[in-house]
Amino acid sequence: MATGSDTAVLMVGFGAPGKLSDVRSFLEGIARRAGIPEDRLEEVYSHYQAVGGSPYNSCVRLQGKALEQQLDERGLPLPIYIGMRNWHPYLDDVVRTMTDDGIRRVIAVILTPHEGPASTGRYVASLDDAAKNIGEAAPRIEYLRSWYDNQGFIQATVERIASACDQLSPEQHEEAAWIFTAHSIPERMASGSPYDTQFARTAELVAFELGLPAYELAYQSGASDDGWLAPDINDALKHAAAKGHELAVVTPIGFLSDHVEVLYDLDTEARQTAESVGMQFVRPKTVNDHPRFIAMLADLVREAFGRGDSDKTHAS
Repeated sequence: MATGSDTAVLMVGFGAPGKLSDVRSFLEGIARRAGIPEDRLEEVYSHYQAVGGSPYNSCVRLQGKALEQQLDERGLPLPIYIGMRNWHPYLDDVVRTMTDDGIRRVIAVILTPHEGPASTGRYVASLDDAAKNIGEAAPRIEYLRSWYDNQGFIQATVERIASACDQLSPEQHEEAAWIFTAHSIPERMASGSPYDTQFARTAELVAFELGLPAYELAYQSGASDDGWLAPDINDALKHAAAKGHELAVVTPIGFLSDHVEVLYDLDTEARQTAESVGMQFVRPKTVNDHPRFIAMLADLVREAFGRGDSDKTHAS
């Protein structure tokens, strides 16, 4: 397939600083925009301290490098840019750089599997603002079609779970509490959006591939206030223990890389909750740069490149 010299791929993520010394500035910027209370800010800062910064940006760079290689192998050597909504490299700056580089068409890869105003919607709005700030010279921005139920994503997740659970006995597999998590969001934002429906569908497909006898959905990394999607993962673990489960397998299928909301909220906080109620805790890796996941993204980029017109299906 011939490539267009004026087309590029943009990996679009949340963003986070890798150095602990930058974390407070990062969190204060988010707090100003979102109105986060000071006590919550300090709580989240302690999570970054425990982890030593965030590997988020480095994870996205690895995904971008793997995607670039996949596209090259398919005869579609498109340049890969990386842009973040809340940290360097900021989307505004990256869109301007692409414009200066002569890019006229951008295929955006939003790094979240489930659509909604609190997830994909915010990234689309930020990209729209970045393009408006540039004006007519800004590149046209297109999006991949939805992939929360794509077999590439599902199989990558299944293989991560299988790897984490390869030492479980058949009895443990049968008797474990299987819990899938996604980021909690306010119920008012979820209402009327496909977010929780898509989350449930991803879990259903993964559970089917694994042959799970039963599973539960839970949410994580949100506010403790009423009005957010529930149950919280810590409550779900306590409930599972009360039902007699001695092992929990907790898979964060709403997350694409092992960053602070996984490394702390699950590996530290949720693990401590599980252990406090006498449960063993297993947390499979997220897809990260799993070959099946990256191959899926390459397929969808190639599809979008061939389509040649704007499609904001993955932009609810």
